[in-house]
Amino acid sequence: MSADGDEQLDWARTVVDALSAAGVTRFVVSPGSRSTPLALAVVAAGADYEVVVDERSAAFFALGCSRRDGSICALVCTSGTAGAHYLPAVCEAFEARVPLIVLTADRPAEHQHTGASQTTRQDDLFGSHVVWSADVGAPERSPLALRALAGRARRAALEAQTRRGPVHLNMPLRKPLEPSSWPPPPPADARPTGPMTWAPSRRAPDAAIATVAGLVDGAARGAIVVGPIVAADAAATETLRELAAATGFVLVPESTSQLRDRRSTTLAGDAYARFTGCSFAASDADLPTPDVVLLAGAPPVGAAVQRWAAAPRAAQVVLAEDGWPDPDSRADVICFGDLADTCGRLAAATAQRSASRTAFAAALASFDERVWAAVREVCFDADDALGDATLVRAVVSALPDAGLLFVGNSLPVRELDAFCDALPNAVGVVSQRGVAGIDGNIAQTVGLARRGAPPITALIGDVTFAHDAGSLALAALAVAPVAIVVVANGGGRIFDRLPVHAVAGASEVYGRIWTTAPTAAPADVARGFGVRSTVVDSATGLRRAIEAAHAATGVTVIEARVDPSRVGADAAAVRAILARGPLPALPLLRDAADEERS
Repeated sequence: MSADGDEQLDWARTVVDALSAAGVTRFVVSPGSRSTPLALAVVAAGADYEVVVDERSAAFFALGCSRRDGSICALVCTSGTAGAHYLPAVCEAFEARVPLIVLTADRPAEHQHTGASQTTRQDDLFGSHVVWSADVGAPERSPLALRALAGRARRAALEAQTRRGPVHLNMPLRKPLEPSSWPPPPPADARPTGPMTWAPSRRAPDAAIATVAGLVDGAARGAIVVGPIVAADAAATETLRELAAATGFVLVPESTSQLRDRRSTTLAGDAYARFTGCSFAASDADLPTPDVVLLAGAPPVGAAVQRWAAAPRAAQVVLAEDGWPDPDSRADVICFGDLADTCGRLAAATAQRSASRTAFAAALASFDERVWAAVREVCFDADDALGDATLVRAVVSALPDAGLLFVGNSLPVRELDAFCDALPNAVGVVSQRGVAGIDGNIAQTVGLARRGAPPITALIGDVTFAHDAGSLALAALAVAPVAIVVVANGGGRIFDRLPVHAVAGASEVYGRIWTTAPTAAPADVARGFGVRSTVVDSATGLRRAIEAAHAATGVTVIEARVDPSRVGADAAAVRAILARGPLPALPLLRDAADEERS
């Protein structure tokens, strides 16, 4: 063969070596012809890689790898529509601030706009959904071109790390694509890997810390509302606990925040709002509102908590690491910086807690305990059949300490918030809250199951399962125990809680367009892919099935059958218990707190 194939491989190896030197730990390769030099470069570099045929599954698998421990994965695909299948995962990575590098092989310039096969415009394929992109041009052998290419690869890794999002490198390659021999001989000269780089400081300015500390010190009723935080960020979650302890602010963590466990007493506000009918607005006479709110993590899932945090007299302070997390344009202060560092400095800079804050926290805790007592009563009084509450309780009870829980969107994440007051200690919760889609959940779960991972449990809906059933082909890549619990409740029951149900719920069109109950049973689908599966219809059976799955290596699909008529019944039972007596009124608390602040 011509030496031109060796030139293509050298070009590709320069990129792969530079990315590896910059911290890229894993490559996910989808096979194709035009990407031959890139695929061979990954192998020649001795890099850690997996082969996933379906590019859509490959991208979500890589997303799961990165979400587990914050590492950077790189995707490799051929030209044409292959890269377009990455778009849903790229959108999620962009909005969720997950580092990801996309390498798309492309046809050279002479094939563009000519009708050549497998050719489309790829230089700006992902548009505004990446933090940086570049077309690196066709391969050259000059030392300057190789150094510049290595520099671009280094920059791609730096942009992904510091701006926390996906980066796209488009790589036109010419035939012949294969090297003259395999394995290739060692390079005559050291291959450039680009300049050494250090990430810029992400430390909040002293003035920002002083401003936030002043607001905290002036608060009579304070709260720290924590939305989704990545499971790998243990330092941030610990310093949030320390900040709550130092200030006496009430900690209001969602289940995806890594903070709702047995190590601390916390307010679970959305459960309260759902079961009491309280809207968490300032007009509610039964629940006191804060006057200063610190918000951390991604915006909360629960609408009620968001409304409570946006009380008219409450000052909102967003502790942000990047992006612009102010969806309702309510923030008074946005303090950018590393979250662990910011919380630690705030804890040191603020005065001790006040009596009014302690009273505020005690009042909210009394409301909260009433809700959880009612939830526990429903779970204990219920028969063993699966309902909303009993299913969540069974899943949570089967989680081992320090395990991983992937929770799907729509109903599962909301049911976890509503019925789980505390997860086992050190359980990491992974969620897809960037764009909050139901796509790619199975692929991401398998991506979490890398070597050395703890037992993993996924809690997803039956429509979500059907949407990503093709990713069961990845099950063989899981080297840790994985239990995928599918809530088989007859389709998209989240819509039963939305206004469209009141309008169209009794009609045939509602079931066809919104409920969309899958026709294939999840356990049967799993068996078709050669994946272990089982069917359960009781809380005891579910708990035992999860424990058995955790005792085995690889993926087990557990079809948890919930009678559709029971959907919402547990929540109704909790509301009935709470309606037995009036909620305690606290008029003096508001008056005393307002007087202290004035």
